[in-house]
Amino acid sequence: MRVITLILGVGKYACTRLADIGCRVFAFQGEDMAQTKTRVKPDPAQPIVTVDEIDEALLHTSLAAQRDENWHRWADALLDQRNRIARSGPRRETRVMLPDEYPEG
Repeated sequence: MRVITLILGVGKYACTRLADIGCRVFAFQGEDMAQTKTRVKPDPAQPIVTVDEIDEALLHTSLAAQRDENWHRWADALLDQRNRIARSGPRRETRVMLPDEYPEG
């Protein structure tokens, strides 16, 4: 088989594929596309993160071995955000239970 036959065959195949793709693009109406939902604005009264999420971040932060100046700024920022959220939300009472007060079960 000669080289020119291969080149012409590949060219014919590429031309056919491009024509097929072009027809599909111009005929596409969007009927099989996923429907998108409108974006809901976050409630300003509801914080983006919760105290539990910040506690988890603090746990992972405390496990870091390298504690340089940036680590301290990060930990301080997390603690400040936790205090800000905790103060703005409902007050929770923390009570230490004695061993004999635990429910049976």
